[in-house]
Amino acid sequence: MTESSGYNDPGSYDAATVAAANARIMRRGYQQGYLNSLAVTQNTPTAMNVLVDTGGCWIEGTWYKNDAVKTMTIAAAHATLHRYDLIVARRTATTSIVLAVLKGTDSSSPVDPTLTKTLSVYELVLARVYVAATTTAITTAMITDKRLSTDCGPVAAEMGYFTLDAATGNLQSGGKQIVMGTARITGVGDPSGDQDADTKAARNAAIAAVPTPPSPTGNANKTIIINPTGTAYVVDSGSGFKASASDILRRSDDTAASTQSPTYVIMKAAYTVPSFIVGAAVFRIKFTISNDYNDVNGTGRIYKNGVGFGTERLNIFQEAAEYSEDLSFVAGDTIAIWGKKTGISYNAYFYNFRIYCDLLTVGGGSLVW
Repeated sequence: MTESSGYNDPGSYDAATVAAANARIMRRGYQQGYLNSLAVTQNTPTAMNVLVDTGGCWIEGTWYKNDAVKTMTIAAAHATLHRYDLIVARRTATTSIVLAVLKGTDSSSPVDPTLTKTLSVYELVLARVYVAATTTAITTAMITDKRLSTDCGPVAAEMGYFTLDAATGNLQSGGKQIVMGTARITGVGDPSGDQDADTKAARNAAIAAVPTPPSPTGNANKTIIINPTGTAYVVDSGSGFKASASDILRRSDDTAASTQSPTYVIMKAAYTVPSFIVGAAVFRIKFTISNDYNDVNGTGRIYKNGVGFGTERLNIFQEAAEYSEDLSFVAGDTIAIWGKKTGISYNAYFYNFRIYCDLLTVGGGSLVW
């Protein structure tokens, strides 16, 4: 048996010895977050090449740094067959690392070319490039990032590291996966006894400390309604807020929408009557029509639940005209403005979609919604 050690005397060490020592503490892979992480992208303008951005990697204890964007030439495409090429970082027998294109085999059903993974030559795949038949330029859609695959992965300490499973997106270590796909750790069993870091005892104590909800004495048959501004109202169940037409503005969408359609299309998005409205509610609804020219005729109408409901309004002038109508709705109904245009090829405009009403409740107060 021969024992050996290093870095404990003033002697010198060759590159292979240093690389071998580094390989025992540094797992091969690309360096996440270092410069631009050796990302592979299309060229601009596109051509039969790709760009490898700045970054670094470690392979078998040898480090590599790319401090400028490097252009990698892709061989010409076949006339009728397809292939996959791989962009790799390759460690050679001289312990140097270079970027290279590993050309695939043309086929009607192409597969990735085989990576070399030996003691003397080792390849990490950074990206796959799909070279379809007759391709003359490589675009983003043809490039697949392979840096987080099992054939590359991020650099990590050789002892005790996590990798990312490309198929599931989960962290894994030693063949065991930590499920992170929904931003949580799952599959952890419940504690079985008080000795489990006293978690069971702590949980039981927390449950016991939760106070019993107070009796609803005096509040039976009541409903709490909270409006969008955060104001809460307590009203009799089955009641709520009643609406009647007024000039109090409750809802508005003043942006302009235009159309040249000769048939009705939706111009102002549907608003749904809130669930706290009880019974028939009468709203005062207003909207404005204007046209590019006097020879354009804009026609608008209030729609309920996607069906024409209000009076058809026609504006045959260039000047804006506002229209108002009191109409009845119930909770859950949708209210929208639809419009169309006739005349020469210019626009009709629809805007200032506004809803007005008074709101009363048996609980007192008014609601802003």
